Amino acid sequence: MAPRSGLETLQKLRLSEERQQELLLQELNQRVRGLQERISEIEGRLRRHMNQEREKLAGILRASELHFDELCRSTLAAHGRILQAKLAAEVIQRNLQMRCLLQARQSREMVETLLRHQREANQREQLRREQQSVDEMFLLRAAYHSR
Repeated sequence: MAPRSGLETLQKLRLSEERQQELLLQELNQRVRGLQERISEIEGRLRRHMNQEREKLAGILRASELHFDELCRSTLAAHGRILQAKLAAEVIQRNLQMRCLLQARQSREMVETLLRHQREANQREQLRREQQSVDEMFLLRAAYHSR
């Protein structure tokens, strides 16, 4: 196995960093989706609760039941607001992580470009040496035949 150049080692490091940033972004996306689902669930429960309250208000209702329903609704609404705040913080964190991922990707691509240029330069140099060797052989053969 040929020894790795510094750029190849750096490329491997940048690939690893990019993958790590991708995994962190996936985790944040899952957390955001989970919070969105929980908020949606709470909103559905609040709608059902409001519909039930309207039905109850059409009939005879005790004050204690009305108070309990109001307490349930306010608790659900408060929980929904807490989840909304968490969601906002997670979205901010996710956006920051996306920037980190883009930066890691750009770093990797830059190293890959440098590595490609280095390989192309090495290949050109090898072709130049091979051509020089062929030219020298031609000159030696011409000199040998001219004697």
